[in-house]
Amino acid sequence: MLNREQLCEELYRQHNKRVDVNDPIFMNITLNDLVLSHYLEKFQAHLEAQSSQVDELIVQRINESLELHNRQLNESLETLSGLGPSVAAQVTQAGNQCVQGIREASEAGTKNIEKASKVLEPYWCFTLVSVGLLFGVLAEKFIFHL
Repeated sequence: MLNREQLCEELYRQHNKRVDVNDPIFMNITLNDLVLSHYLEKFQAHLEAQSSQVDELIVQRINESLELHNRQLNESLETLSGLGPSVAAQVTQAGNQCVQGIREASEAGTKNIEKASKVLEPYWCFTLVSVGLLFGVLAEKFIFHL
């Protein structure tokens, strides 16, 4: 309940009118206060009920989401485990194909080197003979004349 003396002082301060603490106007204030208190209690009870329902719905939705998540996770794991041997076989096959490709490239490279060596062999001989002749000519002119 409101303090009547404070209300009387505030009325005088704002409106420059004196009201006695026993004035019948306070019956209206008391009645308004009682009605307001009654509906405030009802409103608070309603809010608490609504809050409780909202809390229950939130918990329910969280549990449903967790169930859905777990179900999808299990389905994914089952799918992946079912693919396991197949995927492993595919990876092994791809790896074997890569190794085979490397072997074939290595063999082709070796054959190309052998071919190039056979083609260049006469040139190497010619080069060695030419260097030998040049060395002989230089040696004859410079070494023997010293």
